[in-house]
Amino acid sequence: MRLFALVAFAASLLVAHEPVMATPTVFWASDPVGPDETVLVVGDGLGQVGTVRVWRLADSPEIAAPPAQGVDVVPVQVSNESLKFTIPKEMAQGVFRIALGSDGAVSFDLNAPTVYWTQGDLGSASSPDGWLRVFGRNIARTVETVIRLKPTKGLGNEITLRASATSIWDATFKIPLNLPTGAYSARLWNGQGDADGWRDLGMWRVEAKSAWPQLILNAKAFGATADGSHDDTSALSGALQVLANKGGGTLFLPRGYYRVSGKLTLPPNTRLRGEDRTLVRLIWPDLLTPPLALLEGSSDFAIEDVTLVASNHAHIISGGFSSGPDDRAAEPQNITLRNITVRASMYRGHLTPDQVGDRLKAALKFSTGGPDTVRLRGRDIVVENCDLYGSGRSLYLERPRSARVAHNKLYNGRWGWYSVSGADGVIFEDNDVMGADLQSTGGGINTLGKLEMFAQNVAFLHNRFAMMTGWDQEAVTSDGPGGCYYGAVSSVTSDRRSLTLAVPAESGVPNLERCVGAGFFVLDGRGMGQVHRVSAVEGSEVKLETPLLSSFNERTIVSVTSLQRNYLVVGNEFSDAGIAVQLFGASVNEIIADNVSRRTAGFLNRGLFYRQYQPTWYTQFIGNRIAEGDLTKDSILATWGSQKPPNKAPLSFATIMRANRLDQGAHIETRGYARDAPGVRDVIVEGNSIAKSSSPIVIDAGSVGVLTRNNSIDGHVSKEALSP
Repeated sequence: MRLFALVAFAASLLVAHEPVMATPTVFWASDPVGPDETVLVVGDGLGQVGTVRVWRLADSPEIAAPPAQGVDVVPVQVSNESLKFTIPKEMAQGVFRIALGSDGAVSFDLNAPTVYWTQGDLGSASSPDGWLRVFGRNIARTVETVIRLKPTKGLGNEITLRASATSIWDATFKIPLNLPTGAYSARLWNGQGDADGWRDLGMWRVEAKSAWPQLILNAKAFGATADGSHDDTSALSGALQVLANKGGGTLFLPRGYYRVSGKLTLPPNTRLRGEDRTLVRLIWPDLLTPPLALLEGSSDFAIEDVTLVASNHAHIISGGFSSGPDDRAAEPQNITLRNITVRASMYRGHLTPDQVGDRLKAALKFSTGGPDTVRLRGRDIVVENCDLYGSGRSLYLERPRSARVAHNKLYNGRWGWYSVSGADGVIFEDNDVMGADLQSTGGGINTLGKLEMFAQNVAFLHNRFAMMTGWDQEAVTSDGPGGCYYGAVSSVTSDRRSLTLAVPAESGVPNLERCVGAGFFVLDGRGMGQVHRVSAVEGSEVKLETPLLSSFNERTIVSVTSLQRNYLVVGNEFSDAGIAVQLFGASVNEIIADNVSRRTAGFLNRGLFYRQYQPTWYTQFIGNRIAEGDLTKDSILATWGSQKPPNKAPLSFATIMRANRLDQGAHIETRGYARDAPGVRDVIVEGNSIAKSSSPIVIDAGSVGVLTRNNSIDGHVSKEALSP
C-alpha cells in the first residue's frame, strides 16, 4: 500500500507531544484473577513501577471501608507499556485493590464488575415480569449479586433485585410484575468488594409489552383450502393485504397443508400464526424461478407455530431488507420467529449430476454459502425454538441490535454457514449448529456487512457445534478484512479527541471516510495498547469517541481498521471442525472460556495483516478443555502474531492462557515468527494442564514478554519461566 511510504515522511514532521508523565496510566488489567495467579497490566509510564501493593477489600456494598494493611509484591517483565505481578497466595478470593509505585498514586480494582452491555426480554428494554441481563467480566462473583433500579421521575423508591441466575460472565434479574414502567438508573454490585465496587449500567427502560392489533383473520375465511392440492397463494395474500389496510393484526392458519406458489409479504404490525407447527404446513413446490424470499417483511412482524416446506428456493424468511435502496434509511425492529420448522432443499428428488451442479451455481449467486434459510436485520430480534434446515446458510443477521437467538437447531446446507455481522448486543445461546452436508462449514461473528467495520457485545453461550467439514471448517471465527490507514500521527488536539494523520495534505487518505465507526489502534510507541472508536473523519483528521489516555511521540504508529470487541464465547461444545474458536484479525476484550473441543484444531487468536494491520488485544483463554486432538495433527491453544513488513509492532498483545486442560494430542504455543520484529508480546501461560504432548509449550523467537508458571505437564508442575 502506498501509505507505507508515508511513515518515513511522518518521521520528519515536528510532532506535538508531551514529556513523559511522572504518574503511570493504566489502559487495561487482566481479570478475573485469584490468589497465586498473575495479573498483566498495560498502560503508559509503567517502567518506573518497582512495587505493587495489593489489598483484599471487605465485602460490604454499603461501606467504602479503608482496606486493611496491604501486601507488597515485586512486578516482573516491567516495561514502559506493561508489567506483571502475582496476587499473594495467602489472600482470599475477592475484589483486590491495586496501587502502583511506592506512593500509590495510581490505584485500581481487580474483580470488580467490567460491564460490556445490558439486554432485556424486549431487547433494548425490559417488561414488567420480564428480565434484565448484564454481560461482561466479574458480573456475578457470588449469589449475593444485586442491581438497584432508581426511578428518574416520581415512580417510587429505589429497589434492589437479587440475581436469579449467575455466572462470572453474566447475571439475570427478574423484573417484578408490579414495577412501574418508565426510565431507571441502574447499578450493579457483584457480591464482593466494598461500596466502591458498584458499577453504573446507565439508564434502563421498563416498558409494557406491545400487543398485536386485535384483528384476527382466519385464512380459510379468505378461500384457503389447506388441502395440499389447490394453490392458496391468492387467499393468503389477500388476507395479508386486508391486515395491511387495517393497520395489522394476526393471520391465523388452522391445521392443514397450504400450497403456495409465490412470495408472501407480511405488512408491519402483523403476525402469521399457525395452530401448531406439527399441524400446519406451508408448501412451496419445485418452482422454476423461485421468488427472492418465500416469506418477507420489512419491520414489526412475527411468524409463529408453522412448518415451511420448499424444494427449489432462494431465501426462505427475510426480514428488514426491504426498507429501500438506502439500508440506513430506516432501522427495522421487533422481528420475531418462534416455533418454526423449515425443511427446504433445492436438491430434493431425482436430480441428475448436471442439474445438481446448475442449482449449486445458482445458489452461490446469493452468497458464498448460498441462500439464507433465515436472514434478518435490525433491532430487537428474536429467533427462538426453531428448527431450520435449508440448502445454504442457516442464519444471516446483519447489524442486529439487542437480538436473542436461543434454543434452535441450525443446519448449514451445501457450502452453507451462519453469520452474525456488524452486531451490537446479541445473545446466541443453547443452539445446535450442525453441518447438514459434506461441504457445510461453520461461520461466526464478523464485520463482513457492506456498511460495517464495527461489531461488539456478543455472547455465544452453551451452544453445540458439530460437523463443519467444508470450506474453512471454522465453527466460530471472527472475520472482517480491510482498513483505511497505517502510519504516524502528526498532531493531536488538547482534548485528545481529534488527531491529524501524518500524510501530505495534497494526497489525503483515500476512502478514510468509510472507516467512521472503525477502530483506532495505537500499535507502537507512546500510548501503545490503546484502542478507540472513530466517530468522524474530515480530510486527514480523525475524531475519536473517547479521548486518548496518554499522549504520543515520534515513534507512535496507529492502524485504523475493523474493530470487534467484547465477545463472550463461553461453555460451548465443539466437535469435528477445522477449528473450534478463532479470532482472526482485529479483536479486543474477547473471553474464550469453559469450552470443550473434540476433533478440532482448538483455540486461537491471531493478529495479522488482513488487507490492513489488524491486532488482537486483551484476549483471555480460561478453563477450556481440549478433550481430543485434531484428526491429522495436534490441536492448539495458541496466540499468533503474523508479521508483514514494514510493521515491527506486535500484532498479538496481552493474551492470558489460564486453567485450560489439554487432555491429549494438543499443546500451547505462542508464535510471533520474526525475531527482529516480534509479532507476539506479553502472554501469561499459567495453571494449565497438558498431557501426552512431545512439545507441551512452544514459544518461538518472535514472542517476547511471555511468562509461564504453575503449568502441569504429565502431572509435573513447571517452575516459573520468563521469556526476554
